[in-house]
Amino acid sequence: MTRPLFRHALVALGAALLLAAPVAAQSPAPSSAPGAPWLTADQWAEDLAVLDATVRDRHPDPFTRTPESVWVARLAEAATTLPPMDRTAASAEMIRLASLLDTHSGIFPDESGFHIYAQDEWTVMADGVYLTAAADPAHLGARILSIGREPADLALARLRPYMNADNESATISMLSWMSQVPELLQAAGVITDVSTPHIVLRLRDGSVVTTEPQPMTFDEYGSVARVRVAPGAALPMAASRRDEPIWWEVDTDHHAFILGYNRPGEPTAAAVAGLTAALDAGEVDRVVVDLRYAPGGGYHPSLPLVEALAAEPRVNQPGRLAVITGRDSISATTALASAFEQQTQATFVGEPTPARPNTNLDETTFTLPNSGLVVHIPTTLEMIAGPDDLRDAVYPDVTVPLLSTDWFAGRDRALEAAMTLP
Repeated sequence: MTRPLFRHALVALGAALLLAAPVAAQSPAPSSAPGAPWLTADQWAEDLAVLDATVRDRHPDPFTRTPESVWVARLAEAATTLPPMDRTAASAEMIRLASLLDTHSGIFPDESGFHIYAQDEWTVMADGVYLTAAADPAHLGARILSIGREPADLALARLRPYMNADNESATISMLSWMSQVPELLQAAGVITDVSTPHIVLRLRDGSVVTTEPQPMTFDEYGSVARVRVAPGAALPMAASRRDEPIWWEVDTDHHAFILGYNRPGEPTAAAVAGLTAALDAGEVDRVVVDLRYAPGGGYHPSLPLVEALAAEPRVNQPGRLAVITGRDSISATTALASAFEQQTQATFVGEPTPARPNTNLDETTFTLPNSGLVVHIPTTLEMIAGPDDLRDAVYPDVTVPLLSTDWFAGRDRALEAAMTLP
């Protein structure tokens, strides 16, 4: 998948280290009042026909997640519901429609003239929704109790139909940033006024405050200074190194060679040579490959790493080779995890991958003729796990959920588990 860098970073909100890069054109401030109908019924009919025809022509596996009958019915429904809608409501409805396809397909807010509450960064964790970066240092680590008229969990439930996701892992990854898009919150009925979203926080000291972040363009996202680490605290080690395409180090306490592979397709020969040297010197007896912070990349160029570890009998054993995956192990990274599963004896630790073991790759885009909305779809299907594998993710053998108590303490339970496998 070749999504823009900004969206790659946004889907990594689960790790709370967004990479800000502008991709969307400047757009006017959003309005809470309904506007005039955007397009005519005939114009929408043409856009929907192009969407359907192009998906059927280019997408290698369009109806794995959603049955074709549901897709057809939703297209027919959209032809009726879209014409009275203004631009914002119609764009949101098209985002919802395109989300029926899969993790690798969609129409995205940053390319649709939408906005974002960018003052803070939210992460959906197993124990709630937390601010993992904040413009106000006092808000770092706060839990979101409610958004608009809804408790946080119900607000997220209203947004789920807009998430392009094969599974729950992808859903929570997408929710971590798309829940900050005011137009989607309004379309889902969570807020009524985009200028007063009423975000209620419980701060670290137990006090409760209401904040009213203002919509910003995606171009403005990088202009906001945010605190990510509280004084005296530290991010988990692997998260702190997520901007490095590839890194490795030896954990002497656990005799483990830790390899962080954050950009699949980056050359791995030096890392493999480092592992061989450490094995020969008796420094390590196990390997941990960390794929949690890899937002896609090159699948086929990364296969030499799988082949090298599969061919190393000193580590290609149960308990001696671990692969850590998570909600942001997207696209080519899911494919790489699937290859590890098929070709090695690796034990998987962490969260499920956000896409299927037989995963779609090689994203392309096309533009609808009247609305100008940009649609992303994959063009190839890598049948890595075989035609009989219908799982919606590569699932971990040892599940380690992302918890706020661990994150803000700088603790990495997934890495700990991977280094201490029996």
